[in-house]
Amino acid sequence: MENLSKPLILVVDDNPSNLQMIGKLLSYNGYRVELAQSGEEALKITEKKISDLVVLDLVMPEMDGLDVCRKLKSDPETCHIPIIFCTGNAERKDIEKCFDAGGADYTTKPIEAVILLSRIETHLELNALRKRYQQGKKATNI
Repeated sequence: MENLSKPLILVVDDNPSNLQMIGKLLSYNGYRVELAQSGEEALKITEKKISDLVVLDLVMPEMDGLDVCRKLKSDPETCHIPIIFCTGNAERKDIEKCFDAGGADYTTKPIEAVILLSRIETHLELNALRKRYQQGKKATNI
C-alpha cells in the first residue's frame, strides 16, 4: 500500500531514460512519484492529483517546460507547487526564463543526485512552512 504521507513528486521529461533514472532515484529516497513524458501528460496528471513538487524538463517538443510552468502557476489549484527545472543548457538567459515563468529552482543535466535531492528537500520544507504560516494566518483571522 502506498504511503500517502510521503510527498508526491511529478517528474516531467520527454527522454524516457532521464524519466526512469530520476523516478528511481526519488522512489529509492522515499518519495511517491508520478512520471510524465510530455507537458500535456503532466497537466492531465495534475488535474487528478496535486503534486507536492514538480521536476520539469525545460526543453520538450510541443509544449516546453516554460509553458507547463506558466499553466501550473496560473491555476489557483496548482500555483503553490514548487517547480524545479532541469536543463542541459545552463545559460543565464535560459535560467532567467525559468524563474520568470514561476520556477522555484533549477538544476543542470546530467542530473547530480545529491544536488537534486537537496533542492527537492529544501523546496518541500519551504512549501510546508508556507502552508503552516497561511493556516496560522487564517486561524487568527477568525
